[in-house]
Amino acid sequence: FLQGPDRAAAIMLLHHTSTARVVLLACLLQFSSAYLISPSQLVVHQAKNNFCATKPAVCVSPMLRSSAPAWSMALASAKKAKKSALEKALHKPSGLSVTVSVEYSQEAEKTALEREILSCQLRKEKVASLWVDRETLNAFCSEQRAAKGDFPGPCPVVLREPATSSADLEFVKEAGSSAVVIAASAENAGELAEEAEKLGLTTVWEVTNKEQAAQAAEAGAGIFLVSAAAAAKDDGSLVSALPPKSVWVAEIAAMQPGNNEIGEARAVKAQGCKAMLVSKACVGDVEDLPYARYVVTEMASKASSEFKITGMTGHVNGHYGTGTFEKGDSERMWKRGKPE
Repeated sequence: FLQGPDRAAAIMLLHHTSTARVVLLACLLQFSSAYLISPSQLVVHQAKNNFCATKPAVCVSPMLRSSAPAWSMALASAKKAKKSALEKALHKPSGLSVTVSVEYSQEAEKTALEREILSCQLRKEKVASLWVDRETLNAFCSEQRAAKGDFPGPCPVVLREPATSSADLEFVKEAGSSAVVIAASAENAGELAEEAEKLGLTTVWEVTNKEQAAQAAEAGAGIFLVSAAAAAKDDGSLVSALPPKSVWVAEIAAMQPGNNEIGEARAVKAQGCKAMLVSKACVGDVEDLPYARYVVTEMASKASSEFKITGMTGHVNGHYGTGTFEKGDSERMWKRGKPE
């Protein structure tokens, strides 16, 4: 269209939006000669070797031309630049820090007020996102929405149960969630993902092997949910199949014997994972908040996994400014985690 007789009209239409300006610039750089556009009058003038805009002044060297289709690169770049709320919450800009999310799966009877209080408390404990069951999705979404403008702001809320139908997607959307889990193993996974995109929902692809990961990656998946156990299998072949710049969330079981959940978190961190989800971290009992605080602190810690420095007050031989080294990771006991 840009190379046809209506080229000037096409340029004027594209020039109205900021994203389209990037596309326009990239497309024009493919020609041997470019065009000078005056935004105020929307008049196209021919220029030689450069693309310039009179208001504001912009000049791009022809040396920036690429053999790849410029319009596709520009569109891809614009799409990648826009991250979903969940992706922003799970992956920090620095790329160095680890985020920890928790799952709430209600096993004890709780009132609506108690759930609201827990939702608020988890947000203040720096939980990255909340993954909940079907019965409590509306309540958590409502409470987090009410925190808009507060500090800390709302946490994304995700229905942990994978969607299997259009009705599930509608339910998630109406509840106020912005993301949905889709199992890559489902026969209708592709159709569900397309429908979710139309509804404005971010898809989290749950994958259990490298074949599913590769298929989801081909479909353009950007967020993956992988169990820590699956990530460790076959020398990490599943993780190797994930796109390099994708966000993958390692799901780790809560309250394991010997606090092994912390060990699993360190193992996936070594594989490059920056986002953890502790499944069934909260179930509606008195240990919900203390345990959530514990996993957020321990899993996101940058301290050595082997030793911790204790005491700076003459701990050794009475000399001040000297610390001792003790074996870290003393086991934390949880009533809920005790075998019956």
